[in-house]
Formats: sequence, C-alpha cells, structure tokens
Amino acid sequence: ARKKRLEGTVVLQVTVLPSGQASDIVIVTPVDTGLSQKAVEAVSKWRFSPAHRSDGQAVPVRVPIEVTFRMLN
Repeated sequence: ARKKRLEGTVVLQVTVLPSGQASDIVIVTPVDTGLSQKAVEAVSKWRFSPAHRSDGQAVPVRVPIEVTFRMLN
C-alpha cells in the first residue's frame, strides 16, 4: 500500500460486545483489498467501552467505524 501510495477511508460495521471486544466485523465500504483487511485486523485488536442499558448492564451494540489511511509526506 505504501509503494502504491494508497489512501482512503474504510467503513466497517462492528458489534461491540459487553466485554468491550469487537465482533462480527463487516466491511461496508472497502478501499483496497489490502487496506480493508488491515482495517479489520486493527479494529479486531481494539478495546471499546461497552454500551449500557439504563439499569447499568453492559449490552452488545452494532456501530459503524471509519478507519482512514493517509500517507505522510
């Protein structure tokens, strides 16, 4: 990707589990096959603050996530 100077934003749909882990990652808007896969790999390693119901119990939630790749000079 660096050699090709590829840039762009990959949009993913992700389920954030009560544990804060990302699950069921789906590529909604791909850029390049390599960059899209790198976005999935990165997000799968992230940890999130889970959503909570009004009673305080953590629940799974489906969220969109954008991962932007930019070349630095």
